[in-house]
Amino acid sequence: MLAAGSGAVAQIETFDRGGEARRQTEARRSGPTVDSMINRPKRSGAALAGALLSSLLLAASAHALTGTIEVQASGPGRVTGEGIDCPGDCLQGYSAPGSSVPAARRLTAVPSAGHTVTRWQNCAPVAGNPLQCDATPSEAGIPVEVTFADTTPPSPSIDAPALGAVVRTGSIPFSASATDGNAVARVELLVDGTVRATRTAPPYATDVDVDALSEGTHTFAVAAYDPAGNVGRTSRDVGVDRTAPTLFVPNTVVFTNATFHDLTFTAGADAVSTVCRASPPGSSVPTVTDDCTSGVPHRFTVATEGWWKLTVTVRDAVGNHASSSATSWWTAPRPWCASPAASDRVASRLRARCTGGST
Repeated sequence: MLAAGSGAVAQIETFDRGGEARRQTEARRSGPTVDSMINRPKRSGAALAGALLSSLLLAASAHALTGTIEVQASGPGRVTGEGIDCPGDCLQGYSAPGSSVPAARRLTAVPSAGHTVTRWQNCAPVAGNPLQCDATPSEAGIPVEVTFADTTPPSPSIDAPALGAVVRTGSIPFSASATDGNAVARVELLVDGTVRATRTAPPYATDVDVDALSEGTHTFAVAAYDPAGNVGRTSRDVGVDRTAPTLFVPNTVVFTNATFHDLTFTAGADAVSTVCRASPPGSSVPTVTDDCTSGVPHRFTVATEGWWKLTVTVRDAVGNHASSSATSWWTAPRPWCASPAASDRVASRLRARCTGGST
């Protein structure tokens, strides 16, 4: 609006790259003032109206349309575009002065490794490309916002129990490690899907009562979380074994007049050690203790006549064990007469009616 005694006034508003507005007011004299018109020779009404219209148009053209694109990025990544190169966690602007409304500018997000764009705001998303958005410069000072988020889960590993472990009883340690490009927020230790412990800092460990677990296979698992909620998992099976190896010892009374006795037994494949013992007549304390092998005849050498107790004990890797015994009657060798008759032999014991000779 023109006031008497003053020229037309126009305001030009611009924005610098930091997004802060700077206002500059320029007073422009747009032709003769009303006072000068009054002092001039009198004009027609039409001429005076034309002069006033020219002054108004000149004032309007002095107000140049401008716009700014401000970008506010959060997280590891950067945003690029015409006049924009904004690294993570930044605020940057681009001014687009002109005499007409500035055109939209395409912005491109470049996430850091292991991250992605989770949100654009105050711009028009580009169909089919979540990393791009079209922003229109404006004088409103509202920034385009972009958020980069971590999408890579932590990497956990189980330190104990060992891979393929089989346990029998007692308490065993359960421990894990975890790494992440950003940070590890917490680690959960689970047995068969139940959380046994949660740790927010190393060591990520607890103890597990094996006696509370049933016999069989159990799953020990670790879940590691980062601050963004990504989770990494790993697991391994642990066996609980309370069953001794199978064992078969022929419990047959054997009569012999030799200085030795052979015993053959059979043990299960899970037996890792076998021991054979012989106890003399009238005693439970073995006088012979040997390592022996399933399926292979084991020879006991004895020196006292009478009933001997032959015992085999097998043990598996976790300490389960089983024992079984057989009894054997042993007599010392007797000399033979030459060509003794069959009737001279007694089935229950070998003996001779005469001395001398050899067996």
